[in-house]
Amino acid sequence: MSEPEWLSNSEKTSSVEEGTPTTTSTPANDGPEVPHKTLVQGVFSFLLFGTAILMAFTGTKAVIDTDSGDDIGALFIGLYMFLFAVILFVYEVTCVKPIAVVDDFYSKNFGFLYGPVGKGLYLLFISIMAFGVADDDGNPTTNGIITGVITLLMSVLHLGCAFRFPEYFDKKEKYHPK
Repeated sequence: MSEPEWLSNSEKTSSVEEGTPTTTSTPANDGPEVPHKTLVQGVFSFLLFGTAILMAFTGTKAVIDTDSGDDIGALFIGLYMFLFAVILFVYEVTCVKPIAVVDDFYSKNFGFLYGPVGKGLYLLFISIMAFGVADDDGNPTTNGIITGVITLLMSVLHLGCAFRFPEYFDKKEKYHPK
């Protein structure tokens, strides 16, 4: 298995076993090498790992704090927060260390994560959901607010950088059914 481009600082493609669809990563520009591209992609990946861990913590806490049938909404929000955190975390792991089977599954089912705009909008959606984590009285929890703010900031940062500096983001080819 090959390492991602931003770790090896050379143009490589990640492919799955022969006979299955291929997901490739291509630079966003065809010009000269972008300075500090490896560093920028590594920082974004590190920040997204932290964001996913924070989301999982908030979701888990919301599920644990559910103590009655009246909290069914908080239970589902917590479960979805945890699920979406796992999706983001596993995607970032496959960006750092490609796993052919996981990459194939993600390209088929979560293709929106393969572009910077899709990933930024995904983070925006999760930040809105994080603000919905509430206590027994219906008031937003501190964890929910902190997670919502941090995820919203990551979304804005990711989208802003993707639009302002597209050369720092590789465009991965999504799955195309036959």
